[in-house]
Amino acid sequence: ARPALLVKGARCYCERSGGVIMRRTICLVSLICLAALTAGCAPEGARANSTGATRRLPTTSSTVSLVEQAITKPPTLIVNGYAILPNANLASADLSVANLRDVNLAGADLSSALLNTSSMAGANLVAASLNGASMYRASLVGADLRAANLSGANLSGADMVGADLRNSDLSGANLEEANLINADLRNADLNGARLVSIYWDSTTKWPRGFNAPPSA
Repeated sequence: ARPALLVKGARCYCERSGGVIMRRTICLVSLICLAALTAGCAPEGARANSTGATRRLPTTSSTVSLVEQAITKPPTLIVNGYAILPNANLASADLSVANLRDVNLAGADLSSALLNTSSMAGANLVAASLNGASMYRASLVGADLRAANLSGANLSGADMVGADLRNSDLSGANLEEANLINADLRNADLNGARLVSIYWDSTTKWPRGFNAPPSA
């Protein structure tokens, strides 16, 4: 009798019995799936060809770039329906009571925006336009406001401890009862600014030659 024929990777065999060849195939579907998986799931893009050798499937730079962006690009922050991005147009936006801690709004247009009691501690607001904005009792602790336009803004009661306001425009701004301890206002324009009952100490840096009012 011819010995049983064993096929690697499948549970198939042939045997001769009584002069009649009996072929039994067990789990043919398993064999097909095994072949499909072998071809489709080879590691690192490798595929086996008819000679047993492997070749690598080509990858495009655009595909790699998309994958990298999906992994490393942070999602856009949406607050009250507004996208919080550098250079964003947020003029007249209502962002009162919003959590904007550590956001990047450099160069953004926030003119006439409502930011009352919002938290912008540690925010990047470099060269942002905040003219006419209302930031009553807002938190700007450690915020970077260098070269920002804050002319005519309402900053009454704002917590600006450690804020960097160098070269900013605060002309005509209302800073009544604002906390400016450890704030840096060197080269800031304070022409016409309301500085009644403000809080400051020896750590506050004023523009050269500026005669600061008494601290509250």
